[in-house]
Amino acid sequence: MSKLTKFKTALTVSEASELLSKLIDEPISIDDIEALFRSNRIGMIFQVTANVMILTDEFKSPDAITHARSFEEPTISVATCKAIHLPSEEIYIRSAGQKAIHKAIALRDTVGNFYALNITQTDEPDSFLPKFLGRIHNHFPIVKDGFIEPAEIYRIAAEANQDQIPTLSSLAIKRNNWCIGKADLYNFKPNITTNEACIENINSNPASSFSHMTFELKAMQLAANHFWVTYEKERPPLQKSVSNFIAEKLGLTGPNRKTDALAAAIRPTDAPDSQR
Repeated sequence: MSKLTKFKTALTVSEASELLSKLIDEPISIDDIEALFRSNRIGMIFQVTANVMILTDEFKSPDAITHARSFEEPTISVATCKAIHLPSEEIYIRSAGQKAIHKAIALRDTVGNFYALNITQTDEPDSFLPKFLGRIHNHFPIVKDGFIEPAEIYRIAAEANQDQIPTLSSLAIKRNNWCIGKADLYNFKPNITTNEACIENINSNPASSFSHMTFELKAMQLAANHFWVTYEKERPPLQKSVSNFIAEKLGLTGPNRKTDALAAAIRPTDAPDSQR
């Protein structure tokens, strides 16, 4: 194997097993690589074709037996994605008009929002198959089709060549370079500052900041996620567009002073003064 292998962006599973065999001087099979991935010892990259949908409508599922978050089926697409890092965070999504809840892969941004991967194929008939990528989906990638960063193999080789028992690996936070959109996305929530953590708590579960939820608060939450999560500071949304959006969510025929005030209330404090 070439000494330049370490400079590759990613290795096939076959290349990874060959490299690890060389580094620890013993035979390593593709099954060994899969076992390392399944036990969260190494991360992998998988190709997908998906629309990235922001999750805004959270609910508490009475049937949930884990601490995973639960959301209604999303409707807003914010990016397209060609590959993902696994392992990744997971959430539950309730299909629109149904009681069925499916577990799905989730991406995160720097302010704590959750995103799902819609991989519905246009040539697939309607079925009970979930629209969003999860472990039970037909399009969930298999390990043999994945790729591995060389650094993962060198790290695991260094651990294997030591006499000490390795500690349990912490799941690596990886920035996704294959999702084309305005926000930086990650497989797990990235490390954030204390101030950003306060923002994350509000964005990820606004209802927890209030004793109750009203139609106005809900409309403001949806508008904030739709307009302000990934906006360009050089081209901020028009306030009249935000007010129109809120009016639509409240079932009004058009914006008024009240919706204008609600739109102004969710405008970020660091947003430019232009185009108000």
